[in-house]
Amino acid sequence: RVGAAAAGQGDGHALTQAAAGDNVFLAGGTYQTSETFPIELRSGVRVSALGGTPVFDGNGATTVFSLAENITQETEISGLTVTDSVACFRISAGRSVEGLVLDNVSCAECVLGFSATLTTGNDQQEITLRECTFLGDTGTEAVVISLTSGTTLIDGAVVAALLNYRDEVET
Repeated sequence: RVGAAAAGQGDGHALTQAAAGDNVFLAGGTYQTSETFPIELRSGVRVSALGGTPVFDGNGATTVFSLAENITQETEISGLTVTDSVACFRISAGRSVEGLVLDNVSCAECVLGFSATLTTGNDQQEITLRECTFLGDTGTEAVVISLTSGTTLIDGAVVAALLNYRDEVET
């Protein structure tokens, strides 16, 4: 199935109703007051911008996007911006993620741009952040990826975190 949504009409609902194999195209504009956050994404859904940048204004929400279920097939979000929330994208402990792709996504004015607590013991956890910008508020983390064991894999700005991670692996 293919669906389209327009800004300002509560079309986050179209995202929560999408099923595996669906493509949802979002018109440029601001999505905010009529949305119910968090918008819970399902496995196998592709969400893309169509004619301009869709901007999800969280208006101080705790989380704008989260997962409704384990991700067992590629799920992709591309070309959108999230602002003004505690977390733009949050993966809670207990979720298995095998193929989440964020492509050309921007998060600003949020305490956390991307937060994931991955369950230890799962065979594979795969998250791809491609050409994304995560800007935390002053003094906060842009990206935090942790394990349920309490180990923090990445904490801070993406570039610094990747450099630190590479240094730790090589030593």
